Amino acid sequence: MKEGYVFNPKIPLSENSQYYLRDPSLNDQMHCLVNVIPADMISVIKDDYVKKMKEVREEASRMGLPQVIFMTRVDRACPLTKKDLHNVYKSKKIRDKASVCVSRCECSMSLGVPMNCIFPVWNYHEEADVNENINCLMLYALTKIVHFADDYIVKCSNQEISLEE
Repeated sequence: MKEGYVFNPKIPLSENSQYYLRDPSLNDQMHCLVNVIPADMISVIKDDYVKKMKEVREEASRMGLPQVIFMTRVDRACPLTKKDLHNVYKSKKIRDKASVCVSRCECSMSLGVPMNCIFPVWNYHEEADVNENINCLMLYALTKIVHFADDYIVKCSNQEISLEE
């Protein structure tokens, strides 16, 4: 889409729109799909929302886009994690929530979102001060996204070079 487009969730961007970009450069394209899902709400996500997420992921898979999930609000989903954030990757509840996310949202390996691409993160909401553990968890997830996006760009760049030859 072109600069200046205003997103409207009710009306998708059509190919006839003045904001539709017919031949986007690599800089104009998306490099990674990030879904944000609250860990404490996974089991109550409405089916129509899950269906829409699946459609978007299927299109992203068709395009070869890397896909990740930010599983937020882990402190609300697991008391052990809330007590000590260092337990986030040891927590059976968080692991179970990620598994529910995989089956409930159908983020299967065939759609490109394996368990190792689901990142538990803690939202700042009650903290008065900056917390290095919260920041490290988020920075780890963001770093992984940047690496996935960089790999995608390299892959696309290599394909463009081979097409030119």
